[in-house]
Amino acid sequence: MTQRLGRYELIARLATGGMAEIWLARQHSFGGFQKVVALKRIRPKLARDPAFVEAFVAEARLAAELHHPNIAQIYDLAEIEGSPVIAMELVHGDNLQLIQRRSWELRGRPLDPGHAAWIVAKVCRALSYAHTAADLAGRPLGVVHRDVSPSNVLVSFRGQVKVVDFGIARAVTGPTAGGGGKVAYMSPEQCAGADVDARSDVFSAGIVLWEALTGVRLFGGMAEADTRAAIAGPSPVRSPLEVRADLDAGLVAVALKALAKAPADRYPTAA
Repeated sequence: MTQRLGRYELIARLATGGMAEIWLARQHSFGGFQKVVALKRIRPKLARDPAFVEAFVAEARLAAELHHPNIAQIYDLAEIEGSPVIAMELVHGDNLQLIQRRSWELRGRPLDPGHAAWIVAKVCRALSYAHTAADLAGRPLGVVHRDVSPSNVLVSFRGQVKVVDFGIARAVTGPTAGGGGKVAYMSPEQCAGADVDARSDVFSAGIVLWEALTGVRLFGGMAEADTRAAIAGPSPVRSPLEVRADLDAGLVAVALKALAKAPADRYPTAA
């Protein structure tokens, strides 16, 4: 039996996380208009938490300000049956984490370096746009994604790359500077709880590139405290060439500069 949530017909659950679930849904509107979307819905327990609901709504408002071909678009924000939902662009494809896993399973090796670099270049275009985006009045939004990771990079079956989940993104001057994100993809300043800017996302994108090139985790497989220590510690990040010797030296240099421990030593922007 088909489930309904207000004007949305729930077709299939796509993903479930600790905070929200995402559904493949069909929006029904005036005049028989229909549109297939991804519907993000807060889990019932959290829907009763005013602070979390406020953050969820802020996510939609922020993401709705961003219009770029490499950022999944927000179509609607509604309150249905006492719970806010976000209708967003449906990307027919897989996330980068799954693509990397399947490369090992089906081919026995990581992604081709050129393919990996092309995907991450699209991610950087999205981040560069977000970092410099302004509202309709021309005021800078000051967005930092704070959760750049393979699971938040979608690649469609047509080859479109989309960055998703600006759910913990905040204006740089906001009260939640620092923090957030998956620990293994945090920057040193995030791990330290310090203020962050665009260069924090550059570091996270560098981790995504390093892992896409090598096919292995850079800071994975450790307890959270050890992961934070490895990221925030003074030791430089090891070269991808230690894992995969056939990589182009120029591409390796790009990854390592993005992964400089000191923000001043990284690329200043994601452009």
